[in-house]
Amino acid sequence: MTVVYGIVVAMLGVASALASWRTARGPSTLDRAVALDTLTALAMCWMALGMSRLGGVVVLPILLAMSLLGFAGSTAIAKCVMRRRGDGGA
Repeated sequence: MTVVYGIVVAMLGVASALASWRTARGPSTLDRAVALDTLTALAMCWMALGMSRLGGVVVLPILLAMSLLGFAGSTAIAKCVMRRRGDGGA
């Protein structure tokens, strides 16, 4: 189990670094928004990994709240970008 845990930590670390780099570099607002959404999902994965390692379920409500906030944030950013571009956005 320790080998699997190490591989997952390495993969999440690389994914977090790449998403952080995309957030900083851009080039567009939508690229940054998708990268931030990815970082939110990765933070949730880090928490779930820690929760599975420690065997507790204390983090579960936090994961639920983060997923709802991530969805609402992504929807709001997409709607703002659509309005700015003149696509309407009902």
